[in-house]
Parts: sequence; structure tokens; C-alpha cells
Amino acid sequence: MLILEYPKQLPKILQVDHYLAAVLGILLNTIVVIGLSLKRSNKLGSYRWFLLAHSVNDLVSAVSMGILELTFDYSYNTMIMIVNGPLTVFGSSIGKLCFMLFSSSMFLNISLLALTFAYRYVQICKKQYLYKFSELPYIGCIALAIAGPLVAMEVSVVYAYTFSYKFTVQAETNMFDVRALYVQDVTCIAFYITCVLFVSVAFVSYTLIFFCCKAIFSYLKQSESALTQKTKSTQKLFTIVLLLQSVTPILTSTLPACGMIIGIVLQLEVRWITWVMSATFVWLPVLNAETQNKSYRDFDKYTTAQLEITNLVRICMKIMKRMDQRAVGVIQHYKIYEDCL
Repeated sequence: MLILEYPKQLPKILQVDHYLAAVLGILLNTIVVIGLSLKRSNKLGSYRWFLLAHSVNDLVSAVSMGILELTFDYSYNTMIMIVNGPLTVFGSSIGKLCFMLFSSSMFLNISLLALTFAYRYVQICKKQYLYKFSELPYIGCIALAIAGPLVAMEVSVVYAYTFSYKFTVQAETNMFDVRALYVQDVTCIAFYITCVLFVSVAFVSYTLIFFCCKAIFSYLKQSESALTQKTKSTQKLFTIVLLLQSVTPILTSTLPACGMIIGIVLQLEVRWITWVMSATFVWLPVLNAETQNKSYRDFDKYTTAQLEITNLVRICMKIMKRMDQRAVGVIQHYKIYEDCL
């Protein structure tokens, strides 16, 4: 048996942190998915479907975290992931399948963010190309650009990680056996492919996000005279929300994961990074759901306020029009009276 030594309370803290985040992530994202499925969310337009895709993906991610109870570790000069969740008791195939489900949702989280920013960029700055998002060849190219690296990474995961029962966690005097996925050889091709694909997709996605965000804000600033205040405020609100949603995976998973991968490849001591990532990555679905929920509430309040103002203006215009009509009628009657005199 291989022993993984932990500080006394760390396994318990990570377990409570894990299940609390998983339960909250499932509840919040279920609420967001139901809300986005209602008719009143039609006011969001096509952006609604991007929010719905993010929420469904985060819901899958929260569920996979709940069934995995995933904890990252770096011991014996290799990558180890404790997967002591309820479904992994059924063996290697189920354990790997659950992990592949989790890794797919993390991969799609970054890819969908980049796609959403690209769509917002075209919608705001290059409207003449917006129709391409509804054409089958372009949809196929976008799907291939996302699915290709995803499938390659999942195939690499199958060959890179080995399911094992031979690990034991020791927290001072407490010891218990765990199920784990680990890399037998960190120099194997499959593990390198997994690492390179994840880091490359993260780099390309966030480069695209940065470019699109910069272009959107520049366009809105240059077009202040051509756009209505409502349009500018709405577009800025959506873009800021997307920015917040892109920051959460950077802080909770992407940066720690990249640091962990680089440290493992270079054979550096990165065990503390794996523990930090184990405590933070599970909160990604929760933070994303809260961000989307707040963005929808703000947008709903904004559009409701605009609608009330518009209705008030219309009522005032009708009153003024009737007053003008009555005034004209009084003047005409007065002129007829003068003519009679």
C-alpha cells in the first residue's frame, strides 16, 4: 500500500468543502436552468441559449464532482487523484467514466466562454457576419474546433491514468483506504498530450476572450453617439458579466491546474498547489450560477425599468395629444362664435 500523508484535519475539511459546493452547485444551476427555460427569459434573445449551455454544463460538472469526491495530490513523483465518491466503488470503468465526465465539463467551461465572447464580438462589432452562426457549415466548424481537442483529451485520459485501490490516506493517527486515479509514468505520451491540450485550449480561449473584450469596449466607446443609452448599458452589462464569469475559472481551476501541470512536468514540489486546487475548483459551478443569476436579475430590473419609463412617456404623450385636440376644438368654437358676431 502507498501512504499519502495529510495534515490532521485536511481530509475532513476537503470532504465537507467538496460536498457543500457540489450540493449548492446542483441546486443553484438547476434554478438557473429552470429560469432560463421560462418564457419570460425570451427577452435575453439569442444570448439566452449561451447562458443555458453554461448552466447545463455547470450542472453536469457539479453532479460529477458529487459522485467523484475528487482530491488532487502529488506524491511519489506522480499525479494522483483520489476519487473516493459513491460511484467509484463499482470499479475502474465507472471511476474513469466519472472522471472523463468531470474533465469534459471543465474543458467545455473554458471553450464555451471563448465561444460566447466570440459571438458577442460578432453581434456587436461585426453584425454583417452574424448570420454565419446560423449556417450549417460554420456551425460544423465551430463544433469540430471544440469537439476535436475534447475527444483527443478524453482518449489520452483513458491511457494516461490508472485506477487503483492501493492508496491509503494517513492524517496523523487516522488511516483509511481510498480509490484513486494516478499516472504510472509522468513521461508517457498520453499524459503529455493531456497536459498540452489543456494548457493550449486555456491559452487560446483566454487570448480570444481578451481580444473580444477589448474590441467590444472600444467599439461601444467609439459608437456612443450612434447607440441608444439602453443598448450601450445592456451590452456593457452582458460583457461585464461574461468577464466575471471568465475570472472565476481562472482563479478556481485554470491557474492552479496550469501551475500543477508545469510543476509535475518539471518535477517540482507542487503538493500545496494540488491541495489549494482541491479546495477551490469545486466552487466553480456555484460562482458561475450566482454570476448568471445576478446578471439576469440586473437585466430584468433594467428592462422592467425601461418598460415602465416607456409606458409613462406614452401615457404622457396621449394626454398631451388629447389636450391639444381639445384646445384646437375650443379655438375653433371660439372662431365660429366670433364669425357669428
